[in-house]
Amino acid sequence: MKYGIYIFFFMILMMPAEVLAEPSLRVEGDRVFLSREINTHLVDPFGKLPRSIKYLHLKSEGGTVQGAMFLAMQIRERKLTNIVKDFCHMFQSGVHRIIHPDATMTYQTTTNPEVDEPFGNILVRYGLNRQFYDQVLNKPGVNFTLMASQLLNVNAATEMAQSDQRSSGGYLAKRFSHDNMTRQDWEDRRDNAAGTRKAVGECHQHEMRVHDARDEAGGYLGHLGVNRGGYIPYAVVMREQRRMQELAYIAYDKIKEIKFGIREWNDPVAMCAKAADVAIEKIRLIQNKFPPLNSQ
Repeated sequence: MKYGIYIFFFMILMMPAEVLAEPSLRVEGDRVFLSREINTHLVDPFGKLPRSIKYLHLKSEGGTVQGAMFLAMQIRERKLTNIVKDFCHMFQSGVHRIIHPDATMTYQTTTNPEVDEPFGNILVRYGLNRQFYDQVLNKPGVNFTLMASQLLNVNAATEMAQSDQRSSGGYLAKRFSHDNMTRQDWEDRRDNAAGTRKAVGECHQHEMRVHDARDEAGGYLGHLGVNRGGYIPYAVVMREQRRMQELAYIAYDKIKEIKFGIREWNDPVAMCAKAADVAIEKIRLIQNKFPPLNSQ
């Protein structure tokens, strides 16, 4: 399948006491509370958490592919129990996955071909029902939200938490940031929507520039491999292609981070272009270390 699936799938909720290096990571005893978008900036502070941590509470409405992958590996290695109470795109990395009755989880797919198979395999390996994945998620353009009981049915969650008084009121009892927005605020957002869509589309084009550069450079190295009649050992080709892939992932992450907060930047398209240019330059440096065959 030519489409990539970046299913936001890993973690869980809230915000109490001891502040670590990352302000939105807070520790209470054997629990850590994380409330923010998931990205690569969380990897180092998360790795410095005490080894005594057993439970991860997360509330996240999105993030980036590379950040989710790195954090998921850390969560699995620590054998943490993940807990979602309100809303989350991801928490499947937990060995035990406790979902609150009001919680939901959303699976989304994109057009990045690099991440389709790895993410699908991770989801299934981490417990997601294979039939559900194949029939519902393994296709482009998915934006599929599951309620708590449905998450149990497909083994995305392993346990339903007991409802407490705070959650018993449902969404009518909750307050959200958009509750303070007026009709005029929504009209302003509507009137700016066309410009926002244009900026997102242009950023996507820069994302695809990185993808094309990585594909071209990776194919060039592959052609020089000894298994294709060239001079570069196969293991070297694979290592260098992996390096180029990681550079592409870093750029994808940065561009997606910009797109998530597209209204917050003065010139988001220029920022996307710069992120793409940096990645492409580094990919070309790797490519240019290896001369073409004499016949080329």
